Amino acid sequence: MWLKAVFYAGERGIRRVWGPGRHLFGNNLFSYYHDPEGNTVEYTAEVEQLTDPNRQPRVMQPVPDIWNSANRA
Repeated sequence: MWLKAVFYAGERGIRRVWGPGRHLFGNNLFSYYHDPEGNTVEYTAEVEQLTDPNRQPRVMQPVPDIWNSANRA
């Protein structure tokens, strides 16, 4: 359903500025858009739910901050 909404937005001329993609830590799908005022808006789905109180966090290597590029016109 999420991808269908991404295509729906594109068919109506809403310009996607980043994505679609999948975030590493939340494992969620995402796409970024600019609203009419130029703000960056994230459309997301499938955010991982943490329900196990004994769950151990994943340890991952640091990733460079590349998200600032979503704010470029």
